[in-house]
Amino acid sequence: MFKNKDNKLWHRKEIHLTVCIAAICEGDGIYCAADRMLGAGDIEFEPPIAKIYRLNGPIVILTAGDSGMHSEIFQEVSPIVNKKLKQLHHCSIKEVALLYNKHYNLIRSSRAEMAVLQPLGLSLSDYIKQQKQMNDEFVTLLSRQIQGFPVPDIRAIIAGHDYTGSHIYVVNGVDMTCADDVGFTAIGIGAKHAESQFMLAGHSPKSEFDDTILLTYFAKKRAEVAPGVGTSTDMIMIAPSTDYSTYFTEEVINGLEIIYQQYIKDENDLREKIKSQNRESFRKFLADE
Repeated sequence: MFKNKDNKLWHRKEIHLTVCIAAICEGDGIYCAADRMLGAGDIEFEPPIAKIYRLNGPIVILTAGDSGMHSEIFQEVSPIVNKKLKQLHHCSIKEVALLYNKHYNLIRSSRAEMAVLQPLGLSLSDYIKQQKQMNDEFVTLLSRQIQGFPVPDIRAIIAGHDYTGSHIYVVNGVDMTCADDVGFTAIGIGAKHAESQFMLAGHSPKSEFDDTILLTYFAKKRAEVAPGVGTSTDMIMIAPSTDYSTYFTEEVINGLEIIYQQYIKDENDLREKIKSQNRESFRKFLADE
């Protein structure tokens, strides 16, 4: 927790050593990829566990940041969404994103209440009711401690189908954005590397599904240049006109890796050829001078 030039409390945004990617393609298909880097407090590690949460139906959640906080939130959100899917057979992706943010803030408030107010024999409702009876400076102090109480900074991608089509939302604990128009997004320290691949490829929500599969994998591999992005890759798809999500098998991932390695070899060979041609052209230019 820090103070800015106006002496207001604010939190340092944590750098999440990971990458998670989601992309929409033709026919409302969605493809996602992630490494396996997990964070728990100050510890980052890469266990053999996929960190793409699947809800019943065509909805997935990819996470960056403190794994404990995400687990708490998912345990609250999952039953609500799954119950609605079972009863009504649909749940909007935006609603899931709002629920994720809501429960992040509820957990944040609960932790602040436990740490700041309970030692004083107060609950949050007690504090609100009794503010007028308290000293102004004491109220200001408690308010700052509650509002500035440190909790993990998290990010999550909520992606899936609902009755209005395919959607991708990014939630950050206090806010959320929709990536439907551009058709892709990424979170974590490798996000910029991944997103640049989609930009260079001119990806849109109308891009062909087989091209999007390859591009999503390539984007994840390119993101591995960022320190802290894991080398393991998990991919999941919500195919057009389906009501479920499916993990890519190890065989499919291995096949994509073979294609990627061949692409890198061809790219390096072409780069060396161009460099050689450039040297010859420059030497000829100097000789003519």
